[in-house]
Amino acid sequence: MFWKKLKVQHPEFGTLTYSSDSWASADFPSSVGPIYVRVPGDKSGPNGEAISNAQALMSDLPSIVNTAERFALSDTNTREFMEYNGDLTLDGLAFDVEPGTFTVAFGLTEWPDAMIDVAFREGNPVEVLLAD
Repeated sequence: MFWKKLKVQHPEFGTLTYSSDSWASADFPSSVGPIYVRVPGDKSGPNGEAISNAQALMSDLPSIVNTAERFALSDTNTREFMEYNGDLTLDGLAFDVEPGTFTVAFGLTEWPDAMIDVAFREGNPVEVLLAD
């Protein structure tokens, strides 16, 4: 049996769809292009603190993406992971309840399954996570 996915309409982030303890907007039209925006929550709706965190950071999105990209490219493992697989492409952001805690997710132009996530804590990049 197919279940209808839970959806809510948010005034800033548009349609958010629930899946696996989070709510996501698939094609949010941000200042840096269409991205996904993900916040934690339960079936009753997105977490209000996480939404507030996302809203507070979206006005500084170009700077955040630039910082995340520079941080990723400064990491030797990331550069090796990217070698011959194209350029970074912004996929989206996943926000947490804690202010300044979020992840910027990138892909690669020539490797569709590549995932390069830059984790931020207290507004600063702290770790690069690589996966395929």
